Formats: sequence, C-alpha cells, structure tokens
Amino acid sequence: MRAVVPFALLLLGGVACGPVQSSTLLVDAAAELAAADTAEAKELAPFEYTAAEAYLHKAREEQSYADFELAVDFARKSRACARVARMIAEAKTKEKMGAQRPTIRTRAKCRPGPYREGMPDAQDEEMVGKRAPAEAAPAKARVEPKKQAAPEKKKTPVKPIAPKEPADPLPEGDEGDELPEGDS
Repeated sequence: MRAVVPFALLLLGGVACGPVQSSTLLVDAAAELAAADTAEAKELAPFEYTAAEAYLHKAREEQSYADFELAVDFARKSRACARVARMIAEAKTKEKMGAQRPTIRTRAKCRPGPYREGMPDAQDEEMVGKRAPAEAAPAKARVEPKKQAAPEKKKTPVKPIAPKEPADPLPEGDEGDELPEGDS
C-alpha cells in the first residue's frame, strides 16, 4: 500500500502537468507583461511589447483548446518578450534620467517565429561584432568558366494566311432569297 500511494501521486501529477504548467506560465507571462507596461515598454520597446501581448493571447487561445503543449510554448515566448521589453524600457528610462545606460544582460530572447536551435541570434551578446564560425574564414571562390552565347537564329517573318473563299458560295437550289410559295 505504501508503494502504491507515491505511484498514484506521480501518475496524477503527470496527468495534470499540462494544465497546471500552462496556467502557471500564463500567470507569469501576464505578470511580466504588466511589469513591462509599468516600465512604459509600449512606447520604448514596441516590438517586444507587442510580441509579448500577441504570444500571451495565442497561449490563452491554445489553452482554451486544451492544447497545453502549444500553450506552454507561447506562454514562455510571451514571458521572454515581456522580460526583454521591460529591460529595454528600464534601460532607456535610466538613460533619459542621466544615468549611464546599463548593458542588458538576460538569457531571455524575443524572437519571432519558432525557436531555431543552433542559429545565431542578433540578441546574443557573444555574437555581436563577431562573425559566425562558418563565416570566419571565407572559402576560395570557385571560378566558373565563361559560357559563350549561342548564335542567334534568324527568324523568318510570318506571312498572314488569307482566308480562302469557297468556289461555289451556295449549294444548288439556294441561290435566291425567295421563299417557296406557301411559306410566308
């Protein structure tokens, strides 16, 4: 009996994981968006703020369809974009007040579209001012041999075809417009 109770709790925890996790992340994303709104991110970091709002809306929509995996993904994106928007807004506000602008250090990234693993991001501080390893040493350019243009073919003018008139325009017996007697 003692071994069954923890197993049952683990099983129940696994079943409720999607709804619980997505709800928790939605609350976190909404709180982060509210903090960004307080920092006036709507005016100072409009892209990130708008992205956070859109991702939060989409996360709520997916949760309503009981697609919790997508809801979790969109809620994480919303939270990350709201966090970046808040940090940008706070940094710009501090700069306006005369303080030295702090460097923004966060692991949160606000990217449009799906997450692309292994691709450099403009927000990565390690990549700013550096080239990607594949671009570091340019490969020797291959020289393609020049292709000679094929000689142009002379085009012969097209003569219009005149319509042929039939030798006998009307069959015999249909030569006049006269109607036979009896038909009026």
